[in-house]
Amino acid sequence: MNTPRRDCCTTSTVFISRENRLRDASGPPKRVRFSQYSSMHVYNVDPSYRLSKSYSSTECKAFRTCAAFEAHRLRQLITYCQLPCAESVRLLIQDGTIMPEDVIGIEHLIHPSSYERVMKERRVHSTLLLQRQEELLERNELDAKSLAEVVTVRSAKSAHMARARAAMAA
Repeated sequence: MNTPRRDCCTTSTVFISRENRLRDASGPPKRVRFSQYSSMHVYNVDPSYRLSKSYSSTECKAFRTCAAFEAHRLRQLITYCQLPCAESVRLLIQDGTIMPEDVIGIEHLIHPSSYERVMKERRVHSTLLLQRQEELLERNELDAKSLAEVVTVRSAKSAHMARARAAMAA
């Protein structure tokens, strides 16, 4: 013989929109239950973790300085090869003089045209997005989906480049 189970929860009815009622008409009405009892667990955070969970401004400055020194070293090696930049980098990687990881993330610091190209791409991306936003505002049709369509192609290109960099580093 089954004994009735004592329920320690109170039941509250959730208001459901007309669309949800029509869509979920086959099932029972939705309900939410709130427990009368709750508990809280307090965890002590390690002070050393609290201090090290993000980079300080000093550490960020050290990263930038290190990247600048590495870029300078790579620029000197590329100049020494007396070949176009891309060919020099390829040759230095093949020779084992540098590793692909040495180049990734600082390409724009190694060669001035890379920096100019990156900055131009960013400006074009922003300009296209702002132009589309203005067009949509004029027609009073502004929505996120229309804006997303504009930048999807450019984002796909950036994703392709990121994948190529990752493959080169692997």
